[in-house]
Amino acid sequence: MTTKMGPLERADRVAAGRCYVCGSPGAPLYEGVVNWRTAGGPTYSFSRCLNAACGHVWLDGSSFAAHVEAYPADYYTHAPAPAGVLARAIAGIKRSRLGHALGYVMYLQGMRPGRVLEIGSGSGARLAELRGLGWDVQGVEPDAAAAAVARDHYRVPVVVGTLDEGTFTASSFDAVVMTHVIEHVPDPLPLLVTCRNLLRPGGKLIVTCPNVDAYGRRRYGASWIALDPPRHEHLFTRASLVALVRAAGFRSVAARTSIRGAWGNLVGSEEVRATGKRGGRARAGPRAKGLLLAAYELMRLARDPLAGEEIAVVCTREGIDASDSAFT
Repeated sequence: MTTKMGPLERADRVAAGRCYVCGSPGAPLYEGVVNWRTAGGPTYSFSRCLNAACGHVWLDGSSFAAHVEAYPADYYTHAPAPAGVLARAIAGIKRSRLGHALGYVMYLQGMRPGRVLEIGSGSGARLAELRGLGWDVQGVEPDAAAAAVARDHYRVPVVVGTLDEGTFTASSFDAVVMTHVIEHVPDPLPLLVTCRNLLRPGGKLIVTCPNVDAYGRRRYGASWIALDPPRHEHLFTRASLVALVRAAGFRSVAARTSIRGAWGNLVGSEEVRATGKRGGRARAGPRAKGLLLAAYELMRLARDPLAGEEIAVVCTREGIDASDSAFT
């Protein structure tokens, strides 16, 4: 799946009803999708690429600039990670082999710690984890409140704003990570190109995002919580995300799906389907059902490598060693 169109032409595709990634025509997928954070407000529609080799999904008629109100003051990136015994136990799991396999250290296991940039660093909790593993950390975060938490609570350096070509020196990072950021960006290809330029030869870009082919989306349809309009502008398939990072110039690309986040997604989707909203701590029944469904998704993933809730790609900038062992 390839395209010869450039970034400027690509940015106009969605408005023309065509796929951002491959340029193929799209067709309606869902209409009347609720914003589950503010029940009773406007509803939204999504279209899907008709190219079966792509399958990319996008939010119709949307622009990030028109939806700044979609990020409330209590948005989850604003708060530090929870504290307490349970939180410490979860943190231990994240640092274990299982946690590494699920991507809780952003698939950086096996790399010698160097300088890492997180785009959309939120509260700084992930950067603090990486600093504890020996990395020299730097964040970029458009939300000033979240960046303040990162600086004041975790003492990690964060630039407030978006990543532009001149924000940092070219070839100055060993790794660049984005966790659930790319789906929020209306025109993500230029961002990926900038990330590539920031990497030293042999450096890695790691991108994670919701998987629109996931079991959860197939089960819950328009109630799948990771549709998340109007915050999510793009919903990727594994194929469409790989195609986009290749369009940004990466040649060595490893991709997979995993169940990271499955429990929360499935519990939340159950509530959205039942009530049209998701808020606060879920009741015991939906939580138990979500746990069972997450276990089922894990078993399904053994047969269907596209079933996981999250896509992760690890891209290596050519130069030193094109091999990639992040998923082994």
